[in-house]
Amino acid sequence: AVEALRHERSLEFTGLDQKILRSGYPSLSRAEREKILSKFSRLMIFGGEESYGANRGDMVRDKDALTMLDLFVEIAAYYKKRNTSIYERLYGPGGIFETYGYFSEDQAIYDTPGALGDDVKKTIMGEFATRPPMQIAGKKVVAILDYAQQTAKDPKGGVFFDGNYWDPKNPGRFKLPNGYEVHTFKDLDDKNIGKENFLEFILEDGSRVIPRPSGTEPKMKIYVLFKGNDKNKENVDRDVQRAKKELIETFEKIRVRVEAPQLKD
Repeated sequence: AVEALRHERSLEFTGLDQKILRSGYPSLSRAEREKILSKFSRLMIFGGEESYGANRGDMVRDKDALTMLDLFVEIAAYYKKRNTSIYERLYGPGGIFETYGYFSEDQAIYDTPGALGDDVKKTIMGEFATRPPMQIAGKKVVAILDYAQQTAKDPKGGVFFDGNYWDPKNPGRFKLPNGYEVHTFKDLDDKNIGKENFLEFILEDGSRVIPRPSGTEPKMKIYVLFKGNDKNKENVDRDVQRAKKELIETFEKIRVRVEAPQLKD
C-alpha cells in the first residue's frame, strides 16, 4: 500500500483509477482481477510497488523485470524515431517534470541488531504513532495514517477517518482540510485493504514520509516521497536527504534510550 506520488499524479491527468493493495501487490489473483474488470469494466494497464517492481498489463501476476526492460526499450525507440529522448521528455521544455511536477523518492535503512532489536522497532513505531513529529525537513505534518490501527489523525490527535470510512461519491479518497486528497483504508469497491504495520506522514505540500519495521529482518525502513516543480529540483532532492537524516537521528535516540537499562545491568 506504499503508493508512489508520481503514479498518483499521473492518474490525475489521465483520469485513470487505481486499486490499492496490501504490501506485495502480486496478491491480486486472477479471480480478483476478473471481478474488478467485470465490476468496473476496466483493464489493468500498469502495476507498481514501493521497491520499484512493476508489471505491464495482467498477463504476468508478479513484477517482471524482463517485461519492464522491454517496455523501457520500446519507449526509448518511440522517442528516438521522433528525434528526441527519454531524458528530453523528462527534463526538456514541456516535458514531464514541467507538466506534472518533479518527484524525488528515496529509501533508507536503519539497522536494529541485537537482543533488543525488536523492542527498538516497537518503541520507534509506538512513539512515532503517539507523539508524531510536527514537521519533517521543514515541512508541516498535516496528517498521520496509521495502517496498524487504521486511523488517520492530525498531529494533535484529532481523527479524520478510520477503517470504516468510505464515500461512494469519492471512493477510496478523503480530502484533508488543506484540500489535499489522501487514500483511505478502503478501495474503490468498499473493500478494506487490510492492516499493515507502518505509518504514513502526509506533509503540507503532499509529500510523504513512511517508516515501517521489516517483518523479517532487524531493521527499520524509511520511504521518502517528496514533490515539487521543475524549478526547485535541487531543493526537493536536498529535502529528501534531510528527511532521511532527521528520522535516522530520531531512531538512534530512541535506540539509545531503549538499550540504556540493559547497559547499566
